Amino acid sequence: MAWKKISSKRIIHIKKIEPLVDRESCIYKWYSFTNIIKSNFSNISMKILLPHLCEEYFDFFSNIIKLISIAYTIPVSSVECEHGFSKQNLIKTKCRNLLTASSLDLCMRAGLEGPDSKVFDFQKAWLIWKNEKKRDLEKFLFRFIYIYM
Repeated sequence: MAWKKISSKRIIHIKKIEPLVDRESCIYKWYSFTNIIKSNFSNISMKILLPHLCEEYFDFFSNIIKLISIAYTIPVSSVECEHGFSKQNLIKTKCRNLLTASSLDLCMRAGLEGPDSKVFDFQKAWLIWKNEKKRDLEKFLFRFIYIYM
């Protein structure tokens, strides 16, 4: 634990954070780890290899596997983020600017993760929605035609 003086009157307490991995252990075991990977798993994709490493080798190579797991979760590009913002801009327009956060989230999930509109059964979705509770269908149809047509 340490104390840091920010100004002449203000002092804050700084908590020292322990490292996630032991650097010396990583350096010491790296050569044997790479030899095992090269000799046994050179043709396996990381998607299959990482769970196998966690199951079989975590006890001996725990620090290296932690580092690989961290590196594997870091996105290598911003494509997914840009895709999400693009979808949000298509959904939240001037006509639909009062969507709540939960409604926007549901619309975005349907747009990003849902089936393609070419294979989606709109008739079945309409029947489920219509039968769920009493609705003002004329108002809905007017809105639907105004937004999508």
